[in-house]
Amino acid sequence: MANGKSSTISTILSKFIEGSSDSQSPSGISPNDIPLHTAASFFHTYFTTVHLQYPFLDIETCAAHYRAWTRTGGSPEFVGWPAFFVNMIFAIGSLIESKIDNASFPQYQNLKSRAQAEQSILADSTSTPLVRLQAMLLSAMFALHAESTWRIAHISGAIMKFASLHRFHRLKRDPSDPSNLISIRAWSCAYVLDRAASSALGTPVSLPDMYISTPLYEFDDRVMENACSNLPWTEHRGTLDKDVSYPDLRTFSYICKIRTIQSFFMHMIEKDELEGKPVPLDLEIHMLRELREWENDETIRKHSFPSSRGYQNPLWLQHIGHLTRLSFCFVNKANIFSTNADNALQASCAACTSFRCLQKKKQIAQPWLAVLSQFRAAVTLWYIIWARMTPVPQHANDAIRDCSAVLAIFADRWPKAEHYRDCFEWLASTIPRSQPQGQLSAEARQGLASLLVKLEESGIHRTTSRMLHEICETGPPTEGHT
Repeated sequence: MANGKSSTISTILSKFIEGSSDSQSPSGISPNDIPLHTAASFFHTYFTTVHLQYPFLDIETCAAHYRAWTRTGGSPEFVGWPAFFVNMIFAIGSLIESKIDNASFPQYQNLKSRAQAEQSILADSTSTPLVRLQAMLLSAMFALHAESTWRIAHISGAIMKFASLHRFHRLKRDPSDPSNLISIRAWSCAYVLDRAASSALGTPVSLPDMYISTPLYEFDDRVMENACSNLPWTEHRGTLDKDVSYPDLRTFSYICKIRTIQSFFMHMIEKDELEGKPVPLDLEIHMLRELREWENDETIRKHSFPSSRGYQNPLWLQHIGHLTRLSFCFVNKANIFSTNADNALQASCAACTSFRCLQKKKQIAQPWLAVLSQFRAAVTLWYIIWARMTPVPQHANDAIRDCSAVLAIFADRWPKAEHYRDCFEWLASTIPRSQPQGQLSAEARQGLASLLVKLEESGIHRTTSRMLHEICETGPPTEGHT
């Protein structure tokens, strides 16, 4: 049995490493070519964006690896897990900075290649399962900020399989054991990532909750796990924020809760094959009650930092709430004039507007899954307008304008995002001008069908795909729906 388990793990890791490898050779920039202030900036970017969402690393350990890199200057003696860790942080930090402010440091692929050269750590049985899980999660963080939907889907599933084979899903909480605390945090990150990917694509989760007994991370203000003084990269940035400290992880703890709510709903949809059908009233009432409790203003204030930027700001939690509400609303032509469709329209508008507000303030790193979620909100909005055969509602104008700006910015940063922008522009220019309302010409439908092929190659939520297929293949509901 032990040999069988080892063989299974080796197979997972070999597939994972193959999927992580770049076609590029690790030429070009190398870690020892990076100026100290640039390296410090990459670390700061990682820990103020990625870490606050997925805190699977221990900051004290990270600081030790960073100091080791500064001592060796990236020389050949700097190898193994520390080298993989540092190089991946450089790659992720470089990638995020290039997307945030068009920084002139497009070497993240070369840096990633350097990190992949150390990936033997993943298959090295002398490395602990926790270290290997953390290494896999680091690779996942790079994928989240790149532009491959299918890479994200693959890596999130592989991580859950690896974690379950090592029984991370069966941990018991032991507050006296630091390794237990970081193991639960790492497992919680794997869980949150898997549920986020499944929610963005409309796919089943990799491991149902019924098989999980590990408690998800819970914030305890008596234990300042995330606190760390004298972080070396803050001293090397050459700015006035040398005394910067990273907020605690109470927001991450609250995100864990909403992912369990989403996970339950996704399980019920799969179990009862409800995709495209009306959601049973009792399930809808239950889910909306759970969401209202999670969205409570006072509770959100307790789990966020109003003066903070980005992922710990209350607006980010409210945005997640809007996307969750949208996921509960299964809109089709049969219920297009129902309260459910009204809720979907409202949630879509709120999701577009809140994200644009965050984007304008440059407070978030805008990972690839945000492209999929914003596009889903946009398509839902236009689908409802098309199916109802009405002019654009006044209250939707701002949301349409915001979503247009969001997708245009995404397209400037990622070539693959151009398909999503082009489809939105097609919907925005074609549906309002259709005569009579909702009746699209054969030529217009053919144009959408061509765009849809490219979108499905890049990856979209299956509900989004259904709506677009209906628009380009059928007409709106017949008169008589009320």
